[in-house]
Amino acid sequence: MNLEGFDLFNETDEDVSKMYSHLKEFLPFSKKEMGYDRPVTIRFVSDAENAQNMLGKTAFYNPTIDEVSVYVDSRHPKDIMRSISHELVHHTQNCRGEFNKETTTEGDKPYMQVDSHLFEMEREAFELGSVCFRTWEDNYKYSQRENKKMNINEETVRAAIRETLMKKIKEAVVRGPGDNSPLTPEEIKLFLAASGHTVEVFPPGVSGADVEEELPPGITADDVAEMSPEEEEDPLGEEQEPVVSDDEVVESTEEDVVEESTDREWYRNALNGSLIKRFVK
Repeated sequence: MNLEGFDLFNETDEDVSKMYSHLKEFLPFSKKEMGYDRPVTIRFVSDAENAQNMLGKTAFYNPTIDEVSVYVDSRHPKDIMRSISHELVHHTQNCRGEFNKETTTEGDKPYMQVDSHLFEMEREAFELGSVCFRTWEDNYKYSQRENKKMNINEETVRAAIRETLMKKIKEAVVRGPGDNSPLTPEEIKLFLAASGHTVEVFPPGVSGADVEEELPPGITADDVAEMSPEEEEDPLGEEQEPVVSDDEVVESTEEDVVEESTDREWYRNALNGSLIKRFVK
């Protein structure tokens, strides 16, 4: 799987897909913070025997192929991501050429205790890896809290709008006790009239430059476009000529023309309905 320029391979039976959304944000962040400039491959691997060893391996880096391998058996996702961060520091060191320097080892002795350069590389991996992951984690949690606050604020505002609107409606519309049925178009018009709203909108399909457009609060030009009646499509996909017999004559009279006032009435109802649909849920 390629994730924002990083190749990820899951070679285990574990479901690691839940980490992908976090890695999608963390990996570019680590690249910017650490400064590595070469692609890196990340492999999720499994080793049952290693998992049983309390001091077993958690991850390792192969500098010859720019590849991180991280063990996932019975591990918390956060711990796995922290291991990835650690190994990415080694990748950063490799990009800087740190792995090309001469090092000293003495038999089976721990390399950190024998070679000062390897010690420094490991120290940097522990410090920078942990700090980078913690910085990203803090930023991520902060952004999540802020997004939650914004959602709560939006819900609060909408609730206040609904409450205020319903209060205004109750002042303008007199109903019987316990009558909570949906508002009728006439009741909505009564409310809008009592609130001083005017709806003088140029109806769809009617031409004329003298008609002014004044929409009530909450109605936008997009609402107007959405409420415009759609043209019915011919099921055959072609326009059909009307069939008129020889003894029939089709004449256009003034009575056949839809009056502009009728269109205005329809449009007023559509706008009123949009207000209630938007704020009264």
